[in-house]
Amino acid sequence: MKQNYNISQSDLYLIFDYVCDLSEANLANLTAYKSKYTVDFFKTFRADISAASDMPDSIARYAPVKVERLEVVALKEDIIYYFQMLKGYINDAYPDAEINKIMVSAAGQQYVAKAKAANWAAVKSLLSAAVPFIQAHLAELKANNNMPADFLTRFAKLKTDFEAIYKSWNNKDADSSDLTGDKISSNNAIFEKGTAVLADAQIVFKRDALTAKKFTMSSIMGQIRGTRAAGLSGKVGLMGTKTMLENVKISINLLNKSVVTDKDGRFDLSPIAAGFYTIEIEAEGYETIVLENYEIKTGMIGRLKVEMQTVEQKAMKHVAMAA
Repeated sequence: MKQNYNISQSDLYLIFDYVCDLSEANLANLTAYKSKYTVDFFKTFRADISAASDMPDSIARYAPVKVERLEVVALKEDIIYYFQMLKGYINDAYPDAEINKIMVSAAGQQYVAKAKAANWAAVKSLLSAAVPFIQAHLAELKANNNMPADFLTRFAKLKTDFEAIYKSWNNKDADSSDLTGDKISSNNAIFEKGTAVLADAQIVFKRDALTAKKFTMSSIMGQIRGTRAAGLSGKVGLMGTKTMLENVKISINLLNKSVVTDKDGRFDLSPIAAGFYTIEIEAEGYETIVLENYEIKTGMIGRLKVEMQTVEQKAMKHVAMAA
């Protein structure tokens, strides 16, 4: 999926959220030009921006993939180690040099070098050769107290475990790629919709240069990155659900400044001078959240997403832990 915007994702969301602000402030003019520009149009646009912003970022998407890759690599190392032990059993069972060479090859020696280099097809081929080889020559390998009786079971389990985790890893990798494509697609749609609004605004305000300038990317970037006061906005929801919480109080006591969330769980605490603050998030019946040394950056509106838990939820967790 090709990215059609040449700005960061965070700037993308900030810019077009601000476009919604500008448009709503000049809605009558825009509606007179195109009747599709309504309160609901920009409400939907904001929802699209929020939904795209909430989609997992690259770190979140690939974390499960990276974890399972570590497991695959660890299993690969175990498989190589077990194959080396198998070679030792083959050497004792088949001391004749020519026969030994044939047997070691039949067990999968030709796949070892590539398997060590994390060629996963070679790892699978090594397992597919080694386990059946042991099964076919079990008596000879076990003779004279050579190979332990449970070695076949242990090697076969490695094969089963590797195939399962490798399949899961591949599926997660594919899912992560799909998520990446979905996020870029959503971002592209936001960019296209937002730039269309900006283009229409240039027509609407052609005779009003001051307002027309406000509806330009350069002007909006200036507002977002430097000329606009810093601040904090975001939303608050109930932990483990999609329920958004109304009337949650967000406070910066050092500034004697606070605000409560609306019915959609959103809040906007601006303007705020840049700096480090302690932010308190509280509501009756919920555990208070305190964020210490939270940085408000110069010229930036910080975005905060918070999940609160009820007092009962926390109590139940303590009971469960005690049990």
